[in-house]
Amino acid sequence: MANIQQFYQRAQDMDFSRDFLFQVTSLTLNGLVMGQADLVYATTAKLPSRTIRNIKVPYMGLDFNVPGGVQYEGSDAYELTFYLDAESKLRNFFEEASRNSFDEQNGSTGDYKTPDDSNVITLMQLDKQREEINTFNLFGASIRKVNDIEYKMAEGTGETVKLNVTIAYHFYNQSFISDPFIGS
Repeated sequence: MANIQQFYQRAQDMDFSRDFLFQVTSLTLNGLVMGQADLVYATTAKLPSRTIRNIKVPYMGLDFNVPGGVQYEGSDAYELTFYLDAESKLRNFFEEASRNSFDEQNGSTGDYKTPDDSNVITLMQLDKQREEINTFNLFGASIRKVNDIEYKMAEGTGETVKLNVTIAYHFYNQSFISDPFIGS
């Protein structure tokens, strides 16, 4: 077991990731593209999870644990949070993406086919100099929900308003910029 000096030495050597060293760098949904100019308003996002399913293979009273297929937990409901701009351009972008998927106002039309790999969300982990250390591309992205926005006309204080959107994706890949092996 490590002692406090070993922990301290390792912390000096490797330091810690910080909760603001992250950014959404691009988002493409049904041909609509959002770049850095708008994505600077993104306030919250998560690195996705990836799980290898466990397959139990019983033999003579013992369960062998064998790796199975992959599962991207939360890929059906990946949430992003944004500051809402004064002219509601961000909300309008996601509304249009939603109506491009399914538009009941124009005869129940839309492009509700399986999203291809041109529909992608790109996420970037950053170091303290705001340089890229890892990039994640979430492929097959499609809008699921443009959340409601609460305004407080009577007791409002002028706080900024946030917009939450929910997007689904199929899978992701990762580009390692930093060395994935930490050594001994």
